[in-house]
Amino acid sequence: MEVVELTTWLPYTPIQIYEYLTDPDALASVVGRINRAWIVERHGEVGQVGVELDMPLRRTLETVGEVEGVRGEKLSFISKEPFPLQFSWAFTAETQNDIEGSSILATLGFDLSSFGVPAGGRLVKGLVSNELKEDLDRLAQRLETHFNQ
Repeated sequence: MEVVELTTWLPYTPIQIYEYLTDPDALASVVGRINRAWIVERHGEVGQVGVELDMPLRRTLETVGEVEGVRGEKLSFISKEPFPLQFSWAFTAETQNDIEGSSILATLGFDLSSFGVPAGGRLVKGLVSNELKEDLDRLAQRLETHFNQ
């Protein structure tokens, strides 16, 4: 599985970010490849979420994945079909310039070999890294809008 990781800091607490991302509509607005998300089943901080993914070549795919969270610490989504996919966020409280906030480690793991995409391709990892950065930028924008209404 290919893995891309990026880190950023945002001026929101880990709990604020976690609670925002556990809303399926908010999640879909942050992750660029997700057109929509819905709760299939939920038991506290674990469950199943369905997502419709926007894929290259104007294809869309629906999948259901396992979601696990630890309030204010981490949130992850893991799907095995139609290809292995995992995205997760880990939150750590961190103060910068006397402002309380969070360091966020965003991780995206994927295996596109079933689509004929060879592992280890720098081009694919570069594209995914760029998309992950855009997701983090969207998260910052959505949180600012959400908390400053």
